[in-house]
Amino acid sequence: VTILLSDAGFHIQKISYRNVLAALAIALSKFRRSPGSNLTPVPRWLNRLLYFQSIVEWASISAGFTIPVGSSVIAVSKSSADE
Repeated sequence: VTILLSDAGFHIQKISYRNVLAALAIALSKFRRSPGSNLTPVPRWLNRLLYFQSIVEWASISAGFTIPVGSSVIAVSKSSADE
């Protein structure tokens, strides 16, 4: 992502990942192949856990921390033309 943004003429101000638990679930699901859709409702307790994790991640990123792994990347960048 860093290379793509730099090559496109952007100066990266902040880059981090999100959805750590989702990344773990995705990685584990690669070992368990099942036919059909993998889109199924999750239990209420898991939904609440993921919601809480999301709040903690946003607060951490807002406080200046960088999350090194996750299923989504967030980048704040500025066009080099603006400098």
